[in-house]
Amino acid sequence: MQDTLVDIIKDFRVFLYGGLLSLPFTLGGTMLILGLFTSNYAILFFLIGFLIVAPLSTRVVNLVLPLLWNGIKLIGSFIGLSNGPRDWFVIDHFMKPVGDICKLVIPYLPDKNGAPEMVISSEWMAMVSFFIGYIICNALQLYNTNPNSASLTAPNAPDTEMKTQKRKGQAMVAFVSTILFALIAVSFRIYMACEEWEGILFTAILFGVVGYSWYDLLSKVGQGRLSDIFGIANRLLAPSAIQNGPIACVPIPSP
Repeated sequence: MQDTLVDIIKDFRVFLYGGLLSLPFTLGGTMLILGLFTSNYAILFFLIGFLIVAPLSTRVVNLVLPLLWNGIKLIGSFIGLSNGPRDWFVIDHFMKPVGDICKLVIPYLPDKNGAPEMVISSEWMAMVSFFIGYIICNALQLYNTNPNSASLTAPNAPDTEMKTQKRKGQAMVAFVSTILFALIAVSFRIYMACEEWEGILFTAILFGVVGYSWYDLLSKVGQGRLSDIFGIANRLLAPSAIQNGPIACVPIPSP
């Protein structure tokens, strides 16, 4: 029995839905393969932050924020403004029934499926926000990088200008595509109702800044060659490399 067009569309919808559920692992696995097989150190250094720093940071956020919040509640209870905390590691507003579809690593524990959990920052949202913040910073830095004025005195200055415009165009396409991707990812996460919208907004801003900072840290080494995952910074030449100046041959006496 042949599939109809409606069945194909439904299958494609399920395919996209499953891809979005495992989006961080899909991004990480794809970039790990590309980084290893092409010896792209920028991708590998990015993955250290993406696969290690971002997930571990969510554990810190989900542990520290309740302690701070309940500490404030305890102080308020002393002056009669609020009740004291019932649990130091829980904020009642962020307690939600979380099923397997909300987790990156499925626990396979039926008795805990749908059990209430406190989720302020989820690993899914943290890793995707880290990726978005990193890519946006990468695209902006490539767009704002201008050739030194000395390079414009070279004989091939028009060619340099054309390549500069091409680089800026590629960076702008990457920037716009990332913004659209961010809107789709955030909308999907809100639709899933795996966490409160305040937590989604907080996580998107916090880990977007973390991704931006991770790129800024890597870009301080090697003129951006360890941070640019587009591979454009590796092809940027210093102005002296394209200048055509006089060369003098100096004889070196043999020993």
